[in-house]
Amino acid sequence: MKYSLSSILLSLMVIFGAIRVNNLIAQAYLKATGKTKALFGLTELMYAYKYYFLIGSLAAGILVWHASLKKEKLKWRITAGLFALVSILAVVLKIWTWFV
Repeated sequence: MKYSLSSILLSLMVIFGAIRVNNLIAQAYLKATGKTKALFGLTELMYAYKYYFLIGSLAAGILVWHASLKKEKLKWRITAGLFALVSILAVVLKIWTWFV
């Protein structure tokens, strides 16, 4: 259970970090004016560091795989796997558009 729990905690940290960065992007978008909103993709490049969170998501996935090798309880492995998937999606998807 220790690998699954570690994976869940790491995934939660990645999810909260990704939501924080997406919130910053949404705030920058709300402060932008006409031309800046039209070319906001260029402004969004300033926040490209959010893709470094994928390293944490990958580590969480590796922990889930290791938990599978150690035959941890199935419900913990499934939960950890879902959290790892959500952490990847939280980084890759443009969640900030939901905040606007």
